Amino acid sequence: MPKISIIMPLFNAATHVEKSVQSFLKQSLKDIELIIINDFSTDESLELVKPYLKDKRIRLINNEKNLGVFASRNIGVFAANAKLILFMDADDCLHERACEIAFKLQDKADILCFEALVNRKKAKAFYKFKDDKLYQRDEFLTFLSSKKHFINSVWAKLFKKELITQALTFIDYKQRLNYSEDLLFCYLNFFFAKSVFCSKAQIYTYNFNENGLYQSNDLALLKSHLKDNEMVLKLIKSLSKGFKHKKFNTALIFALKNESRNLKYRIKKLQGNLKFYDMLYLRIRKKAAKIFLNSHKISWKM
Repeated sequence: MPKISIIMPLFNAATHVEKSVQSFLKQSLKDIELIIINDFSTDESLELVKPYLKDKRIRLINNEKNLGVFASRNIGVFAANAKLILFMDADDCLHERACEIAFKLQDKADILCFEALVNRKKAKAFYKFKDDKLYQRDEFLTFLSSKKHFINSVWAKLFKKELITQALTFIDYKQRLNYSEDLLFCYLNFFFAKSVFCSKAQIYTYNFNENGLYQSNDLALLKSHLKDNEMVLKLIKSLSKGFKHKKFNTALIFALKNESRNLKYRIKKLQGNLKFYDMLYLRIRKKAAKIFLNSHKISWKM
């Protein structure tokens, strides 16, 4: 049994995927596995990873059609042999001692959150954890409000497979989502975790891509993002009835609504349909968002 399973969805990442796989091979902890879920790639990604399958620790799952990153990750989770799960995107890298550090700290809490570097022109710490600290669930959700980011990325975290599979029983784990899917996944797991440990140890580099999924100005893709974001909003509204934490739920639903409005604004702009009142509304909405967040003592960056 491997100590940790690393799940990596793969879709048209030919430019970066080899570096990602190589970061797995360089891990100081060797008793690990990498599960690559090829989500019906149409570029050279699949051919590039095939030579690495000579390493018996690397497995490949081919989706028969494009299912999206959310479903692909979850398929990887259910296929994992280890009790502990790390996620990696196909254009990012694990630091050399990532698995070793995570495995040594596994008993600290149900979920471990680590520091990550975001590589955009130059690498910078993303979460900026000041200290290593253990939080009980409600305490952790309150702590999140003091951060600029919701800490909603699945990367740079160690999850327990048992916790993930329990959380996924509340939704369709093959729901096709490519946007806000990290937020939904983390939301579910944060509520099922009794405790969360935050570590300032850096284990992951997120490589910012100017032409990536979230930065794209492709009109069809933005419309798909909007559809996904509103689906996640609907799911979290429903889940929040059972997952009780009024302050956190209120802030998160507000943030998702705000993101939908931002996407609608970007779509109108690309279509050339922006009116004067749209731009005026955007300014008013930004001010209103700041007032709302300040009134709830939330520091999230909108």
